[in-house]
Order: sequence, then structure tokens, then C-alpha cells
Amino acid sequence: MTCGAPLLESDTFCTKCGTKVGADAPASPQQTQNTIPTAKNNTVIILGVLSILWGIGALIFGAYLAASADSVVSNLSSSELDSLANAGIALSEVSAILAAFGAVLAISGVLGVITAILCFIRKFNIIAVVACIIASILGLVVIIGFIGFFVAYFIHKSKHSFTGHGHTL
Repeated sequence: MTCGAPLLESDTFCTKCGTKVGADAPASPQQTQNTIPTAKNNTVIILGVLSILWGIGALIFGAYLAASADSVVSNLSSSELDSLANAGIALSEVSAILAAFGAVLAISGVLGVITAILCFIRKFNIIAVVACIIASILGLVVIIGFIGFFVAYFIHKSKHSFTGHGHTL
């Protein structure tokens, strides 16, 4: 005991300072409550890895597509060009759509990276969940974006593994 308060034989914790009676235990019940459960740590790491994989992939592919939309359009086959012409779609419109698609995907990637960083440092759970949901919505431009909703759900379920549980900045 560190505070000098009188203890009863049956006391497990000091009633004044909370220190556990006995040398092999944590110093106080508050310290026990503030520790991050080790069984749940792997879940947050896995969610961070999934988020970083999505983030980097979406960022690279999206940035490439946004920057090279004109090149992609110029490499279309003659039958694809004929189909666009028959539908009344200008090549400049296709290029602009591809560039916008790439930009949206790149933004989704940035949000995925932010989600991963917050998972790895285990802070700001609410921000991690929101960033993951927005990344998922933006990622719906490609079919696999829906997976991010599952990741966001599990990040939310793992909020106890984040310091401060995301309620304070």
C-alpha cells in the first residue's frame, strides 16, 4: 500500500487510493479497467491491415485512372469507339467520367489509409468508423467497396480497444 490508510484483513483494495492489497496485482482497479484487452487486439490489427490494403490499392488505382483517363480512352478498340459514337457519347465525356471515377476512388483510398492509421494507433474510434463508412460509400464505384461496411461495423464493435473509446479528441 502506498497511501498509509488503515486496512482490514478482508480488504482487497485500499478504500482511500484503490491500490490492490498484495504485491503481485495491478496497482488499482482503474488501471485494470484502462488496459486494452489482448484478445481483441488482433481484431483491430486485422481491420487496420484490411483498411490499409484497400486504401493503398484504391489510392494508386484511382490516382492512375484520374491522371490517365485520356490515355485510357485513346486505347479503346474501334468497336468500342463505334459503340460510343452510336450511343451519342463524346470521347471527352468518357474521359471526364473516368477522371471523376478515379478521383472518387483516390479519395476513398485516402480515407481507407486514415482508417488504418486510427486502427493501428487505437485512437478516435468514431472518426475511424466514419472515415471507413465514407470510404466504403465512395468505394461503391467499384463493386468491392461494400466490404468496407463490414470493416466499419467491426471497428465499431472493437471500440473498447481504442483509447478513450473515440468519444474525445
